[in-house]
Amino acid sequence: MPLATQTGANIFACRVNGAAWISKTGSFNLGGGLTNDTLYVHGSNPESASYYELFNIAIAGLVIGNNFYLLNDTSRYFAEFSTNKPCFINSSGFGVGSGKSYNGQVSLTKVDTVQKILSGTFWFNIKTDFCDTLKITDGRFDIRYY
Repeated sequence: MPLATQTGANIFACRVNGAAWISKTGSFNLGGGLTNDTLYVHGSNPESASYYELFNIAIAGLVIGNNFYLLNDTSRYFAEFSTNKPCFINSSGFGVGSGKSYNGQVSLTKVDTVQKILSGTFWFNIKTDFCDTLKITDGRFDIRYY
């Protein structure tokens, strides 16, 4: 797992049910920013041409660094996971499935609008209909946005 940094190192990583999960780099796989009053970060990890996984974290309203926010499936603070893996969708395995966090937390360690760096740590849980609850732990992001 990469270290939790605050330098704009362009990382998004966590443990998913205990296994290391690290986003691929590149503008389609890793990003974030501040739009209007919403901070957002995302990371994706396409395993192959067939499957992908994507995490999104959003915090709306007055965003302050060195503060924490509860991720509890509201319209203001949430984390979401999307995938096209069969376990997450249904037994037929077609389509794209997604789920929002029902409990968790993100701690913003750096919100720098001059150098355009967003850094923080997170954990959350996401219930699914067709496989075990996703337990996301040891999460960290350090994104330089444009």
